[in-house]
Order: sequence, then structure tokens, then C-alpha cells
Amino acid sequence: MDYNHNNSIVLTDFHAVLPSVPLPQDDSVELLALGVTKAVAVKSGKISEKQVDRIYNKVRSALKQFGATSNSIKQRCLVFGPSEYKHILGKSLVENDRFIEHDFNFPLFEDLVYKHTNPYGASLSQRIQMIDSKTVDLVQKLYANEIDPPDEIIHVTSTGYTDPNPVDKLVDKKKWYETAVSNCYHRGCNAAMPAIRMAHDVIRSSLYNGFDKEKSRIDIVHSEVNSAHIDICEYDPMNIVFLTEFSDGFIRYSARPYASFREYNSTGLKILTMKRQFIPGTTKTSVYSTASPNFVLEVDPMQYINAIKNNFKPFVVSLCDQAGIDFKKEKKDLIFAIQPSGAVFLKKLGRFLHLSEDQLLLSRKAMYENGDMTSVSLPYILQDILESDHISTGTKIVALGYAQGIILGGIVFEKI
Repeated sequence: MDYNHNNSIVLTDFHAVLPSVPLPQDDSVELLALGVTKAVAVKSGKISEKQVDRIYNKVRSALKQFGATSNSIKQRCLVFGPSEYKHILGKSLVENDRFIEHDFNFPLFEDLVYKHTNPYGASLSQRIQMIDSKTVDLVQKLYANEIDPPDEIIHVTSTGYTDPNPVDKLVDKKKWYETAVSNCYHRGCNAAMPAIRMAHDVIRSSLYNGFDKEKSRIDIVHSEVNSAHIDICEYDPMNIVFLTEFSDGFIRYSARPYASFREYNSTGLKILTMKRQFIPGTTKTSVYSTASPNFVLEVDPMQYINAIKNNFKPFVVSLCDQAGIDFKKEKKDLIFAIQPSGAVFLKKLGRFLHLSEDQLLLSRKAMYENGDMTSVSLPYILQDILESDHISTGTKIVALGYAQGIILGGIVFEKI
């Protein structure tokens, strides 16, 4: 890629909205203990106090062993998580061999809450409709004060698909009829990488192909509603990880050619190079499926970790080399934005690259303050970098992601 300013593409103008009131992690774990216990009890037809207590103890043990605690996650936004719940914390589920009537809002599992039936929750069609309705409102909020239409908007999500999608509805409401809408769907945690590449390549093509209108701004909009896909009927290790780590997030940002960037913005992240790598033989190691009633993530943890371990550092060294960076010599001067997928896994990634604890702080911060927002997490970290007074212009940033496939993704930026 040409690193000359005049030929470069820059990310800028990051805006995020909270999709819900953040739920403290300690409360989240206690609510999950109650919800999973009741779902498992109803599913198995067990209702006596002794039987339910036995299930509760097993669930609590699994949460303690495999779940994320408030040491690594302070809070999470869960659009479809329980609300108005304080009165049930620490309460029993069963009394005199009957489920107690607790009144609280848990939209995906209303039958379970009030009728003590249907532990699987809302159907997939109901969940998708609920996601669409909520996403429409939140995308509108992302653009509440925006007057100028972008040339194109790329919608990124792995959690809910409708056509027309929420961005189409935004464009219609804003009367931005010349704004094209594209999709970057089902790319998981790594989705920011292909979305940024799409924006970069479309802009560069429009500047040089001679038959398309030159594009001065392409927006990327991420809408992830992971809470719509929770399954509280199981408490195996991987589901416990999903239940206690994943959260919801909404963010938008713009890709501009350098000339347009300088006209409208003062700070940005110039793209120096990008790289994508598929790890051979891993198509079954991590699979995210559009199953019913909820999407399902299936991972072989040991194969996943070993595949990343064997490929991560060579990938990063090669990525840096593409940008003219000697990884070994310049590593200490680089800023790292690594997709955060749990405190333990993030620590392993740091070891693979021999990074200092300070070089993991941005990723740990994103995880601590928000949980794992899948594709939204990396843009959150990039926004932090852009807004930080402690990271000076000219600093090189190495952004790294990974997702089912297994696919590694990387972008090197320069803060300008």
C-alpha cells in the first residue's frame, strides 16, 4: 500500500451509544445463577426445594469455575437482560415445592418468569424481530445530530439480520437516498477488519476507476446484540463463558481519503497496511451458526488456543513487516489494540507476542468497562487511542483480531 498522506485512507469521527443501562457484573452473575437454575429445573421437571437447591449449587460452582468475575469485567450492557431485578437477588426460587411468583422484566424468557414454562425462551423469529426493533432505535441515536449524509454506510453485525436492515431504515428516515448501504455480516469478533478493508477499497477504487463518483466518506456502523442469543438451559463451560462475558455494543466511525479528512477532522488513524490469514485445518475449531431459538457458538478451546499460539506471532511480524516496521526492534514503541476475549486469553496473547502488561492495558480496559462486545470491541479501543492525550501523533498502532474460521486479521495505523 502507498503510505503517502495524499493517497491514504483515514479512520475518524468515532461515536458510540450505550444500548442499555450497564448491569454490574456481580449482579449479572447472581441473576444468571437464578435464571439458569430455574431453566434447568423446568426443563428436567424438577421442582422440589431439595432438587432445585442441588441444581443451584451445581450452577453456582460452574459460574465460579468458568465465568468472568468483576475482577475482569465491571459491567455489561445487555439489551435483553433482566431489569428491575434488585428485589429478587438472594431470594429463593421454590417454596413448598412450588415456584415463587417473582415479578421482573426478562423479555426473552417471559414464559419462564411468569408461567414457569418454556425454558428455551423466545423463538428465533421473535428474537430477530426484537433485535431489529431495538437496533433501529439505537442506530437512529448514533446519527441523532448528524446532518451530512455519507456516500455509503457499511452495516456490521453477527447477531441479527433483516432486510431492509436498520441502516436502510435510517437512510430512509434521514432522506439520504443517495447513500448506499452495504453489509458485512457474520464475521464475528474480527468483523471490523473486513469492514474497514471494504471501506478502504471502495474509496480507493472511486478515486481512480473513472466511472464511479469519488467518495469522500464511508461510515461503518456496528450493532451487536449478543444478549438476544443467550441460552440459559445449559451450564457447560463454553456457555458459561458466553453468558458471563459477552455484551452488547453500538458504534459508528468514518473512513475518509486524506484530503477529505483534513477538511473535516483534526485527528485520525491513517491506514498503513492490512493483512488477513486463514489458519489451515480450523474450519471446525470455532463455528458460529444461525441456529434456533438462538445463534450458537461452538468452540474447541484447546484446538483454538493451540492454533492461535502457533500462528499469532508470525502473523503479527509479517503484518508489521508490510508496514516497514521491524517488530523485534520497534515493538516497545508500538501501541496494541487486541480484540479482548477474556482476561485469561488476552494474557496468553500477550505472552505469545512477549508484550508488557502496559501494552495490554487498552484491551483490558475495553473488556473491564464493557465486557466482550464482539465486533464492537476493537473500534472502542481505536476510539480510546484517538481521544487519548497520552498517545502522540506519529505513533504506530497494531490492531489485531481473530474469529471463527479461524481467521486472523490485522491493521497497522498511524495516529495523525
